[in-house]
Parts: sequence; C-alpha cells; structure tokens
Amino acid sequence: MKCFKRAVRILLLLGPAVLWAAAGPLCATREVKRETIAPGCFLTRILDTDRVLAIFVLKIDLRRPGLRVEAVLAHDELEGRETVPAMVRRLDRPGHRVLAAVNGDFFSGTAPSGLSVNAGRLDRVSRGWSSLVFSSDNRPFIGVFRHSLGFLTPDGRRLALSLNRARRAGSIVIYTDVYGKAAGAMTDGRAFRIDPGGRSISTRSEMTVRVAAPAPLRETERIPSGMWVVSFGSRREEDRVRIRVGDRLRFQSRIDPDPFPVHSAVSGGPRLVRAGKLSVERDHEGQRKGFEDERHPRTAAGYTGGGRWLFLAVVDGRQPNRSRGMNLFELSELMLSLGCDEAVNLDGGGSSTMVAGGNLINHPSDPTGPRPVVNALMIFDDAAEKSAGGRK
Repeated sequence: MKCFKRAVRILLLLGPAVLWAAAGPLCATREVKRETIAPGCFLTRILDTDRVLAIFVLKIDLRRPGLRVEAVLAHDELEGRETVPAMVRRLDRPGHRVLAAVNGDFFSGTAPSGLSVNAGRLDRVSRGWSSLVFSSDNRPFIGVFRHSLGFLTPDGRRLALSLNRARRAGSIVIYTDVYGKAAGAMTDGRAFRIDPGGRSISTRSEMTVRVAAPAPLRETERIPSGMWVVSFGSRREEDRVRIRVGDRLRFQSRIDPDPFPVHSAVSGGPRLVRAGKLSVERDHEGQRKGFEDERHPRTAAGYTGGGRWLFLAVVDGRQPNRSRGMNLFELSELMLSLGCDEAVNLDGGGSSTMVAGGNLINHPSDPTGPRPVVNALMIFDDAAEKSAGGRK
C-alpha cells in the first residue's frame, strides 16, 4: 500500500502525461494517464495490472470561477432511474456544459435513500448515513445530518413531519411536487393540499403556508406544480381534525449540523476519511456488518482541508482479469493518498459510473452497461464550450 500511495502522490504532481511506473520488485506495474477535461477539471486513469485494479480520479478546483457542483435527480423527479451518461446528455448544452459526473446515492426502489438537496430544494432527509453537501459557492461538507420538520397549528401544537417517504398509519408526511404521485398507493387516512406560495422547502425553512383543499390519495393523482400534500395516517385522526381548509400553518425545517445554506447534497456512507485520517465509520452509521470488507466496484468523494480541491473516484470491480474492486479500507487509503482530509463512500457495485468530457470513462460491472441510478453528482461549467480534450 505504501508503494500505491507513493504512485498516486507522484501522479498528482505530474502535468498531462502518460507514464509506466515500476518502482521495484515490491511495487506493481502501473499505467498512469492524466488529462485536462477543462480548466480546473482533471482526469487521472490508473491501470494497475499486478494488483488488478482500474482506478479513475477526477480532481476539480472548487474555486474556479464559473464551475458549479450540482446534485441531479434522474429525470428531474424523486421517483425514477436514469443512467449517468443519459443524465449528462440530457443536461449538457452550449453555455451549460457538464464537465464530469459520477453516480450518487444508494437507492430504495426508485428514489434516493438519504439526504437529497437539488438547487437548494430539500427533497429527502437523511437516514443516518453520511452525506456530502455543497453551498451555492461550492463549499463542501460531509456529515451525518439530523432534520427537524414540522407544522405549528393554529392552536399552538407542533406536528412532526417526514418528507417524501412512504407514509405509515402512525405518521404524517409532506409530499412535494417533485415526488410526482399524491401519496403512493395509500387509501387510509386523510390528506390536504398545501399552498406554499411558490416557495420550496430548504434545509433552513420558516414560512407560513395555507391549507388549500382536501387531497385525494389515489396513486394516479399527481401533485399540482408548486403545491404540497400533507398526508395523515389513520392513527393521526386527532391531529388531522385540528387542521381545516383555509388555515394558515407555520412550517419549519432545520438541519443539524448546519454548516451553511445547503445548495446540493447526495448521500452515501460510510465516511471514509475524517480530519485527514483513515476512518471507516460503518459501525457508527449502521451499515450491514461485513460491508466494509467486501470488494466491489466503488465510488467515493472527498475534498482537501481548505475545501479547494474535490476528488471523485471510481474503482472498477467484478472483472477478475481487469479490476477486482476495493473494500472500504482500501478505498479509504486511496482517498487519503489523493490528499483528502474528508471523504465518503457513495453507491457502488453496478452503479459505479464516471463520465468526463462527454465520454463514459470506466467500465461498469453490469453486462448491460451503465446501470440506471436515482441521482448523480455533476460538475457544470456555464461558460465553457465543449473542450477539444475528451469530447467526441
């Protein structure tokens, strides 16, 4: 591993080059290729034939003017799946170039499992695993977030809410128009349409909203654009009757920790690097036992201590003659070697996908090619035209 880390550090100091590194009998033979996707966005490919690893690293200057980090939902809705290359093709256009992208969150069904924030709009709250968040000026932060969402009713009661998740008989859930369907396939309980006056929920929200009308619970009923639905489970009838059409409710949303107004967020887990030290926090976050020891295709994200450089890494796997994948300890060592002071694991396996310069960079493990996923982390350049390097 020392030799591997030394090779990675060396490649970060190189300009655009292709080199073969064979640093002695204990070191693997590696092909290391580095290219510039655009100013402030660099791609490194590492093919380690002895250790049977194919590694792809994007290094992004978060302070470069015109560059933006955005979380993007598949088909721009919370419920849906789309390949990362398809998302890039859909969103890339003159004056709004997608420089690079990797897959984002784990998913349950067809929605992100954890915290999801898109252009400042909170679409899902955390499930207790690590998330990577960015401010509108690209400041990064990794944390395990706790949310507080609720209504203050006219009689002074506070009703705790969940957001855009399946509703149970004992819960109250807010559904926004990004969810699409009114309230899934539930037929019990009651629901109301809420008019937020054209505003969306953020990680720091405090607003007065109006109870507009009763809402149907049919799965085929879509939530009108700009509206919410509050859905009460059958065991919350007492709470429901305290709300009437025409009432004005105080809505509040808070996040803890609260480093800054969150513009974009994707989730993953566990954390891999904390304060410049290896820290695979599977136990703390509650992932499945043994998950950290298994070798799979992997995707990870991390950043340097000052928040200047973002690193996005994809490791191919499940390809015995080309790349065996990594366990989370190896992935943590990789991110530490790149210079990350903080890093987190994102969804892996067949989901691991990297696109840069308009091209699919890695070799996803599914025989059908890139797997449809629920979201992606994308690097945009609003001022750039398609660069000659990498785009075809």
